[in-house]
Amino acid sequence: MTTTPFHFLNTADALTLITQFDTATDEHTIVALLRALSLQMGFDHFRLGFISPSSIQRPEVRIFNGCPAPWVQTYDEKGFFTVDPVVRKGMTQSTPILWANLITECCDQQDIDGLEVMLQAHDAGLRDGITIPWHGPNGHVGLLSLITRTPRTEHQWLGAVPFLSWLSSHVFEAVARVCSSAMPPRDPLSLRELEVCQWAAEGKQVSDIAQILGITPRTVTFHLERIAEKLGASNKSQAISWALKQGLVRLNIDAALVRNVDEDGQ
Repeated sequence: MTTTPFHFLNTADALTLITQFDTATDEHTIVALLRALSLQMGFDHFRLGFISPSSIQRPEVRIFNGCPAPWVQTYDEKGFFTVDPVVRKGMTQSTPILWANLITECCDQQDIDGLEVMLQAHDAGLRDGITIPWHGPNGHVGLLSLITRTPRTEHQWLGAVPFLSWLSSHVFEAVARVCSSAMPPRDPLSLRELEVCQWAAEGKQVSDIAQILGITPRTVTFHLERIAEKLGASNKSQAISWALKQGLVRLNIDAALVRNVDEDGQ
């Protein structure tokens, strides 16, 4: 049986689509643009999951849905998100995920729950797909799935990967921006609070941070309490964890240890 090839956008159309994503201001616009992308490239459905690290135990998840309503209802009612092999695989890798391989993996790993998700998706008309994972600088995880009603060859899927990977980075940046703007405003951490946060994340004790920054331990404790208050954390340890997950504490490249590796193994 001959399968329909995907339609690749020309450069002008692709750049126009990227510009529209870059200027999107709300979630409904994102959904409309994803629908346009799907239709133009020959995909039947889409689904974009965006996981925000607002809490480690209970992260916030938004799903931009372009799947049939009955499947969305089934997926939600049965709590498939927590056992979806696409989600679990996408949480730990950045390379594209071919759905055709997941059923085999679920069988090999005796993953009954994951297999049920894939088989029920197949029965609902979501018979093949590819998922592009994204791991953002602020701890966000994105999963863009493009889905077809009929199976495609591995060659066809892999042929679409370069274009989809290039475009998806703009899609996820747009989603991260829109979702962040929809969150309640939060008081920003001051420069001193960020410094305290960075050293606390490094494992330094209050007395060590005080000595490093040239302030009193009592002042360090005050800053830690203010950090927890601003982040809505219940204690200082949770505040530092959230600051790390949300990208408030970043790697200090000014003090980076740089090592070059060349072909000679030097």
